[in-house]
Amino acid sequence: MPLRHLILLISVLFVFGACQDEAPAESDPPHKRGNTFVAQIGAQPPNLHPINSLTSAMAQQINFFTAQCLTKLNPETYLLAPVIAAAVPEISDDGLLYTYTIDPAAAWDDGKPITVEDVAFSLKAGCSSVTQEQALRGFFSIYIKELQRVKGDPRSFRLVMKSNYINNPFLMDDLPIMDKRFFDPEDKLGKYSVEQVLDPNSKVGDDPEVQAWGREFNDGKYGSDPNFLKGTTGPYVVEEWLPEQQIILKKRENYWGAKKAGKMFAQGPDRIIFKTIADPAAIELQLKQDEVDVALRMTTDMINKLENDSAFQTQFELVSFLRPSQMFLGYNMRPSSGLCPAFQEKNVRLAMGLVVPADEIIQDFYAGKVPRIASPVPIKSPDYNKSLKPLPFAPDSAKALLEAAGWVDHDGNGSREKMINGAWVPLSARLTYRSSQLAEDIVQRIIYQARNVGIDLESNPVSSTVQPMSTHNFEVVLSAFSPSYLPYDFQQHWHTSGIAGGSNYMNFGNVEIDALIDKSNQEINPEKRRPMVMELQEKIYDEHPVTFICNLATNMALHKRIKDRSAVDISPYVFLNALED
Repeated sequence: MPLRHLILLISVLFVFGACQDEAPAESDPPHKRGNTFVAQIGAQPPNLHPINSLTSAMAQQINFFTAQCLTKLNPETYLLAPVIAAAVPEISDDGLLYTYTIDPAAAWDDGKPITVEDVAFSLKAGCSSVTQEQALRGFFSIYIKELQRVKGDPRSFRLVMKSNYINNPFLMDDLPIMDKRFFDPEDKLGKYSVEQVLDPNSKVGDDPEVQAWGREFNDGKYGSDPNFLKGTTGPYVVEEWLPEQQIILKKRENYWGAKKAGKMFAQGPDRIIFKTIADPAAIELQLKQDEVDVALRMTTDMINKLENDSAFQTQFELVSFLRPSQMFLGYNMRPSSGLCPAFQEKNVRLAMGLVVPADEIIQDFYAGKVPRIASPVPIKSPDYNKSLKPLPFAPDSAKALLEAAGWVDHDGNGSREKMINGAWVPLSARLTYRSSQLAEDIVQRIIYQARNVGIDLESNPVSSTVQPMSTHNFEVVLSAFSPSYLPYDFQQHWHTSGIAGGSNYMNFGNVEIDALIDKSNQEINPEKRRPMVMELQEKIYDEHPVTFICNLATNMALHKRIKDRSAVDISPYVFLNALED
């Protein structure tokens, strides 16, 4: 599945505008900043390396403007669109051969054409075992067999796939095309083919010359030093990076796509400044002082407050829209020793779902502006199963389910127990979540309602550096999925192959469901696939490994100096490169 399925959405903000030859003072009001716009981001990315930052959502929002791929899911249409490629790939009748042709105009900053050799190098570099980011290697080695050059045509090639897969057409969306001359001037990877590098048993990484190349490629300067943030193509380049303060992009000179139509290619502002501001009060102050033009992922509290601020409303427009991100309560269906075994039982999972005060959470924390959901498929997708209805808040029904399953208050302490293997086992578990005030407030509502029916939940906040779901070391977890608008792939979170240390965090599934997932992933005709997708959603709904609480929304503020204040609900959210006064 495409790499973007791994990436959980991280809040970020943008900006655009006009500018002079020197970088403007960010404290100047917008009309004095010229053709420069300032965008607020909640935290700076770890780096902007074209490969080693691929699993950082923050980095990808910035790299959208500085690095290009062959194709990209168009954030406006949700359709596959050519970028460096002249067109979307031509697919053979058997679905195993994808033919790409690079746009004849596509060139590096010095005018040299982008060729198949750059694509082949990018594939090998992105999938090499010696690079820091191994996500691409994991994906591409599963789906891509080899790259075939077209004799006599340095701009055309074929990707040979190992099998049919619903998202094969989108695989190249995740690979920034890099200038081989910049990143591999001595051609260390040149003696190996793409097929050799992608081979799961590849020994390419054992080559001392390749290891030396990898050490250089992974050097931190290629991710943070503007003098080395080169070798890609896009409308902008990094001009300056002040750690924890701001990242400044400027127009790329000799940009090959300057004359191409579409917002993805636009090169409007002279500069785009990404300014790091994390505190909500500081964001609000910076907006009111005209220090920021675009703020993304504002809190609901901020929106509610600023909606009633007439002075703010004269300068900014508040925009909210649904994004493909789903808050849920998840249950470990196959807990390891020492964890509560109760959530192996369907009745217990359903009982928990019936005491989650979802409507109350939506009203109190999201101002009633986000919808309930009942499926992992994005609610805007044509594959979303609308026949599935979210569970109601029904504590009495939850009690009945628990009683029927043998969970009773045996000792009169207010919490339920069950006789298992000759011993009374308490219905007691930790509710794990990423520590934040919002999450804590939501968790306390859930704990209160669960205890009212005899389920003894304990708050278990963890820091951002802890990954309890990835180790499957939890009993109940409050978290979020962030799928893309590609055809939904059930493999990652719902196939039993992901139970042993994989991404099937709830340890859900069986042989029958696995077979249906496998079949659906090989059917590239969306109309033939849809009944399978509907059935899979029904099976997940019926077994209830998670209680979906709501779809989440993005709240933004856009300065009214911006002519077109439209936004999209996937990265980059605002086409900063296309903004105009």
